[in-house]
Amino acid sequence: NGQNQAISPASLGAALGPSVIKGVAAKLGKSEEEVTTQLSQLLPGLVDKLTPKGRLPTDDEVAK
Repeated sequence: NGQNQAISPASLGAALGPSVIKGVAAKLGKSEEEVTTQLSQLLPGLVDKLTPKGRLPTDDEVAK
């Protein structure tokens, strides 16, 4: 629970790996730097939406 911590573009790129970043960048027609920057800004909010109670929802909760 609480605010999610930010992740730097460099840390996100390292966590996903260069091949994933290159693939996403190619599919989106963006630079690798743009992809990691934008994803690092979106990730905390996405995690917040996917884990509203501070944990992954159960199958029953998802089905509702």
